[in-house]
Amino acid sequence: MKSGKSISVRCCTLLLLGGCAGRAPAREPTEVRVQCPVEPVACECVCHRDRGNQFWKEGNYEPALGELTFCVEENLPNLMGLAEEYPPARRAVENFQAEVVRRIRPPSVDDQVTLLIDVNSALRDYTATAKVFELWKPYEDASRRALQLLIWRQLVLAGQYGNALEFSEDIEESHQRTRDAILQLDPSSADARDLIDYYAWSASAQVVALVGSGDPNGNARAAMRSWREVASHGATSRDFCTTVREETELVLRSVDRPRADSLRGDLQTLSACGAPPADPKAPVVRPGSP
Repeated sequence: MKSGKSISVRCCTLLLLGGCAGRAPAREPTEVRVQCPVEPVACECVCHRDRGNQFWKEGNYEPALGELTFCVEENLPNLMGLAEEYPPARRAVENFQAEVVRRIRPPSVDDQVTLLIDVNSALRDYTATAKVFELWKPYEDASRRALQLLIWRQLVLAGQYGNALEFSEDIEESHQRTRDAILQLDPSSADARDLIDYYAWSASAQVVALVGSGDPNGNARAAMRSWREVASHGATSRDFCTTVREETELVLRSVDRPRADSLRGDLQTLSACGAPPADPKAPVVRPGSP
């Protein structure tokens, strides 16, 4: 597999896929095309993506996979979408994952580590991220802290609550800065909505980790009290509470059902917004499941 430079094609990726690689796989071929003033390899990646998407749209899965794997890291959402119809696409991403694992060099938190996190997210292989964190355990706090700040939410999804909260003061400091920024914005603005989405995404994982770890110091209740600042901020109230429920449910789906139901009850009791009700039809998704 040939791989383009992730930094040089970032603008193309964001414009073509409408977001950050790794957040959500594309469900169908992307047909938007843009011209990016970047290096030739980036243009090659875009051309291969266009051809791959066209093959995919026509149902020609094997050549589609060949084109999309030209620049794997730039096409993760497309590849995972293709994998829903053509399983060899998932195996191709797993092979790429193994290749990236071989390239990481603890305790350096570099582009290869960031790439591996994106790949693990695309595969929903959060146990792989937990294994990466174990590689950093022998090193000093500064190195582990840098990695943990990147991967702590994936550690929550892997059920590694203690590891996720190892540097919990950094998480709370980030949340405080985000809350302060939200409260200074017009609650109906796009910037406020973006920050609310980020905060709900991050804060819900923090509270699930606290409750899941037994929360001996009662920090989950304090964290949820801080939600009220955002939930009471004008027009953001409904948006925030809806988003935090959705994000909490996504986290809980990485936990086995009996434990998830128990956590829902605890969260319902604590939260200013309330936790989502149990969904009897929801599939049980365990850490590392696709």
